[in-house]
Amino acid sequence: MEHLTHDHAEIIHFAGRHQLSPALDAERRPAFGQRPGEDLVRCGWEPFFAAMTTLRLDLHFDPDDPSSARFVSRVRAVHPPRTQAFFEAAREARRFLRALFGRTAR
Repeated sequence: MEHLTHDHAEIIHFAGRHQLSPALDAERRPAFGQRPGEDLVRCGWEPFFAAMTTLRLDLHFDPDDPSSARFVSRVRAVHPPRTQAFFEAAREARRFLRALFGRTAR
């Protein structure tokens, strides 16, 4: 399932999970570096997120596929409606309550 975010914690978690390092490309756009010899300049998280903010970019990615990561313009990005996030959270809460109490929670 693909995901779109500009949340720093989510991005750091995704990068850490896939052993990706924050970097900037030749045009000072954020990128992820994985191995030496790439045409990227590794940097810390602060310059990486500063570039994302300045360029108004979001990260579009599949949490299970590190090669899916790409940076897209926040202006053009289509965020899921907030109601979808609410329903997903409610579904998870019901699942938690079923596990906690051992019965169906409505």
